[in-house]
Amino acid sequence: MSSLFVRKATGMVRSWSVFDAFVYAFFSINLITLGLYSFSQMYYFEGGMVNALIVSAVFIFFEVIVYASMIAIMPRSGGDYVWQSRILGGAVGFILAVTGWWFILWLWVPLYGDMFRHIVLVPILGILGAQNLALWFAETQNGVFASALITLAIVSGFITLGMKTYARIQKFSFYGGMIGLALVIILFLTGSHEAFKAGLDANATALFGAAPGVYDATVEIGAASATTPLVGGGIGLGVFLVLPYLVFFNLWPNWGATLYGEVRGATDFKRNVAGMGWALGVTTLLGIGLLFAIAKTVGWDFYVQSGAAWWNYAWGYTDVAPALPVWPYPALLAAFLTSNRLIQLIVVGLMSLWWFGWCGTVFLSSTRVIFATAFDRLLPEIGRASCRERV
Repeated sequence: MSSLFVRKATGMVRSWSVFDAFVYAFFSINLITLGLYSFSQMYYFEGGMVNALIVSAVFIFFEVIVYASMIAIMPRSGGDYVWQSRILGGAVGFILAVTGWWFILWLWVPLYGDMFRHIVLVPILGILGAQNLALWFAETQNGVFASALITLAIVSGFITLGMKTYARIQKFSFYGGMIGLALVIILFLTGSHEAFKAGLDANATALFGAAPGVYDATVEIGAASATTPLVGGGIGLGVFLVLPYLVFFNLWPNWGATLYGEVRGATDFKRNVAGMGWALGVTTLLGIGLLFAIAKTVGWDFYVQSGAAWWNYAWGYTDVAPALPVWPYPALLAAFLTSNRLIQLIVVGLMSLWWFGWCGTVFLSSTRVIFATAFDRLLPEIGRASCRERV
């Protein structure tokens, strides 16, 4: 039995490679889920999106260095909880861990569910011809709640499979998702704005029951409040006002820090920096490339206007419903460049793997904080004490 456990302090097996940790970090700062979700909401700023992406990546790299150092010095499952409890004390470390890794899931699970319906359920159901069900998920509060429940079921299933199996799911999703992203970028780069406009109007009507003239109606609804440029704003106040919103997407290369007690080679500072740093760098470059591809064919102004039309109505800022009755998901917009339903399904299906490879992050990191507190006998001791009192 002693040969099974690599650390007597926690008994966690080092079943992940550094590449597994890289993929986990890559999905934690997920371009397609967190990224596109955030981009669509950032329509009212004055700083350029690309400028903000570059500046934020530079700042976040320093976070990578700090976490890589902490991991190398103390590669423990539990990450922040272990470091904070040893440095600041048990009570402070526990409180910070509970708020930062447990209670925060009350926010994250509904967000994961919201992205699940926009990225997976609605586009796939629409392409398959289940228009009413797709719109039920897209437009109703019951659809939102059902999406969260389905997300809980999927994630719980993934987590129970164990670290090694989840690493395989991640890798499959990583390679499949990258193929899907390549197809999306190719469709954008080889398409024309005129073809997109025609495809949007035709497919939005056929798949989701939109009224004719979706493109022009979206421009009319969203133009007044859509101001965010693709580039520009320098590195002045405009860009820095964008950063707090943008980092909701790319702040998380450290989200796997609680897992590094189960990563082989985690004591190597350079390998830790490489794993998280490459995740940040590759995601930033892919994001810039995708935004320029969107601007080339969809048109940057229209993309920002479509986000404004959707979120102004969703947030209750206007009672004018968006002309496109579903979230303006760029992968779906790219699929509209073809009328072939099989190709559309392949593109959207492959892109859905970005969500499936990412969804386990909502619970997996937090479970290691729970394990770490339990190994410290913080939670079990309370239960044992109460039992002794009853006896």
